[in-house]
Amino acid sequence: MNLRSTLDKRKRHSLSIKFKISLLCATFIIVASVVNFTVINRVSKSTITSNTQATMKNLADSYSKNVNDAVSNISNSAQFLMQSQEIKALLQSTDASAKTDTSSIDNYISMFLNMDENREDISLVSTDGTILYSSKDSLKGQNISDQSYFKTALKNSTSAQSDVFISDTSSNPCITFAIPFRNIEMGQGMDGGLGPMQDSMGTAPADTTKGTDTADSNTGSNAAGSSSDNSSAAANPSDAEIIGVITVTIKVSEFSTLLSDISLSGMDSAYAYLLDTSGNAIYYPKSEVIGTNLNIDSINKLTEEMKAGSTPKATTLTYTYDGKTTFASYSTLKSNNWILVLAVDKSEIMAPLNKATYNSMAITLILTILLSLLAYLFAGSITKPIRKLTDYINRTAMLDFTEASSFQSVLKNDDETGEMGRAIKTMCENLKGMIQKIGQASDNMLQTADSLNGITKSVNDYASDNSATAEELSASMEETAATTALICNNITNIENHSQSIYSKATEGIRKSGHLIDRAGQLKTTTESAAIRIKEMYEQFQSDTASAISQAETVNKINTLTNVIKEIADQTTLLALNASIEAARAGEAGRGFSVVANEIGSLAEQSAGTVKNINAITAEVNTAVRALTESLNRSLSFWETNILADYDSFLETSSEYGENAHDINQSLEAIHGGIDLLKGELKNISTSITEINNMVEDSSAGVGDVAARDTDIVTLTSDTRKMVEGNRDNATELDTIVKSFKL
Repeated sequence: MNLRSTLDKRKRHSLSIKFKISLLCATFIIVASVVNFTVINRVSKSTITSNTQATMKNLADSYSKNVNDAVSNISNSAQFLMQSQEIKALLQSTDASAKTDTSSIDNYISMFLNMDENREDISLVSTDGTILYSSKDSLKGQNISDQSYFKTALKNSTSAQSDVFISDTSSNPCITFAIPFRNIEMGQGMDGGLGPMQDSMGTAPADTTKGTDTADSNTGSNAAGSSSDNSSAAANPSDAEIIGVITVTIKVSEFSTLLSDISLSGMDSAYAYLLDTSGNAIYYPKSEVIGTNLNIDSINKLTEEMKAGSTPKATTLTYTYDGKTTFASYSTLKSNNWILVLAVDKSEIMAPLNKATYNSMAITLILTILLSLLAYLFAGSITKPIRKLTDYINRTAMLDFTEASSFQSVLKNDDETGEMGRAIKTMCENLKGMIQKIGQASDNMLQTADSLNGITKSVNDYASDNSATAEELSASMEETAATTALICNNITNIENHSQSIYSKATEGIRKSGHLIDRAGQLKTTTESAAIRIKEMYEQFQSDTASAISQAETVNKINTLTNVIKEIADQTTLLALNASIEAARAGEAGRGFSVVANEIGSLAEQSAGTVKNINAITAEVNTAVRALTESLNRSLSFWETNILADYDSFLETSSEYGENAHDINQSLEAIHGGIDLLKGELKNISTSITEINNMVEDSSAGVGDVAARDTDIVTLTSDTRKMVEGNRDNATELDTIVKSFKL
């Protein structure tokens, strides 16, 4: 029952094959769809982005050309003012304070301003930047030479534009155009009527479309048919002298008509805006933004690159503005580097793709559910025979080998389930045969176990008796071996002590021999030393007598010193007489007097030396007397002490040799006795050792017998336990076999 409950529990907690197949099919469909959607989405997104970029770039270039044409039209529309001789004269006068009749100029200016309602004011400026005339009186007399657009117009000889600013007159965002005024003689002037002005008004815009690279490169195209006879006009109008600048302030609403109605493939969020070179908005759908910087990093970076003179490679931008991700394409105006940007919300670009993606996902989900249901139904036909196989295997697991009618239908299948069923059928039949054989074997094992149990019990009893007897014999022999070992050890100790005495006697004999040798050597050495001492005494006595005799020659020095003293006294007397005679001689004897004085001095030195010699001689005599006494005492000591001591030492060395000879003889006698004792002890020790070895061998043999008897008892006990365990196993095996249903 426990096995069945375990199988039922596993069945409840596991997923069926039918469900797993359905789940696997659904997983494959979902994975394939996700991969397909991802690839298609990326390709579609790339395609849409590329197409949108190309479309927006073309559209931006087209609108940029239109704006560029509008800028050129504004510049060219002022060309007819250059036909006025009054304006030309005013600019050439360069005197703003001069009283000039400007009525005709006013007519030109009024007509020019009325041509377009977005034109706010116009001014005539000299080349030094002074405003000589203006439709706005407050500007007259001011100097604009520091304005960048004015400098650019004079430097490049082309039209230039200012950045966006708010007009203080109309409060509208405006841009100022600076147009170089060239000294060109036209075929007709104001005296001929308004024909040239009307012709300029009607034809200038059309003519300016011929070129957009330089807005004023064809500023003289309207005067193609006029006369060039005047020497101040150049053959080419663009090379004519610039005598001033016309500044025209235009409202930025001029460009709103061009950019407000922009459309991009039906995208409602598409719009365009125009930026000046500083990034300020010239036009933007939100009017409040015009004239300000949009503060878009990518746009600001673009304007900075263009200011630095580099041309950006990218033509599209993606940025976030007002919380929306914006996709933009831009184009620069060739005439003044303004930037026209065409923008659209990125979400609107991707809206069709996102919609298609959502629809595809919904369709895929529906198909996945339908295909999963079909897979579930189809899996039922596969899992039905598997369930029958499982039931039969579970019955086999419950030890039920009886036939099952439902299993017979599986055996008829030709697919893998049929092969599995037939293999399981064969396995069950084999198991049934094996179980029957195991039952018979278990019966035989029970009978054999009972026989072995009786035999092992008898063997165990006999082995126990033998083991007890062997243990008693082993104990007796161990005691005998211990006693003989003790005797052997005592004899060994005696032998060791005798060996020690023998070694010491041998050493004493050796040392006594050395004593005898040393006594003989000492006697010989003493005799030789006594002879040498006597010889030295006799030689010393002879040398002493000779030295004393020679020391008496010192007395002769006294005799010599007395002679020298007498000579010195006589020399002193002669020197005195010579000095007296020299004194008597006067000047003639002065040299002799000097010699006499020197001789007297030498005599005194000789007398002093004699005194020193006498003192030294006295000291030497005293030392000689002391030495003589010392030598006499030394001779007496040698004779009375040293020679007598050598005679006594000679007698002692002779007695020392005789005593050493006696000691040597005694030690040799002891050595011989110990040698005989060692031989006897060695024979006794050898006999006891042999007895001890035999006892130990016997004891070891009895111990081995006892140990083997013990092992036999142990083995028979283990064998009996194994037999009993084998009998229990056979009983349990018989119980197991009876639990099978055959």
